[in-house]
Order: sequence, then structure tokens, then C-alpha cells
Amino acid sequence: MADANRQVDLVLEQAEQSLPRSDYLTLAQVAAHLGCSAQTVRRMIKSNKLTGLEMPRGLRVPRVSLLDHLRRKTIAAIDNQQLDFPTAQFGDRHER
Repeated sequence: MADANRQVDLVLEQAEQSLPRSDYLTLAQVAAHLGCSAQTVRRMIKSNKLTGLEMPRGLRVPRVSLLDHLRRKTIAAIDNQQLDFPTAQFGDRHER
């Protein structure tokens, strides 16, 4: 569990360092960080995976919303890795 917490902390620390210091990020900034398109970021906002705020200069994503999304995705990836490893190792994943 401590290793998992450390992995999450490392991911968030790297994100903090690489993101612009602004409290609100443009769709292009979020897309560049996630490695996707601005349209994908719009879809993530529409599906409530990210928070979007309409501001005078356009739609923005609060920095904390992106960091929370990264935290949730990292935890899910760690959980999936721990749960999938034994079944993948023994080959019983696709048995019916």
C-alpha cells in the first residue's frame, strides 16, 4: 500500500512540475498534458471526468480538477495492475 501511495505521489508531483502555474488551464494545455486532443478534453468535461468552467476567454479546466483526474486514473491503474496480474499470469482470464 505504501508503494501505491508513493506512485500516486510521484505522478502528481511530476504533473505539478510540468503544468503551467495558472489555477485554470486552457483545453489545449490540458490536452497537451494528457496527450489527447482538445475535443477529447471537451468530451471528458461533458462526461464529468473533468470540471469545465466557462470564462470570458473560453472554457477552462481548474488545475485541481486535472490533478484529481490524474490521481484517480493512477489509482485505478495501480488497482488494475494488482488485480489483473495473477489472472494474466495463469492464463485463466478468458476462460468460459
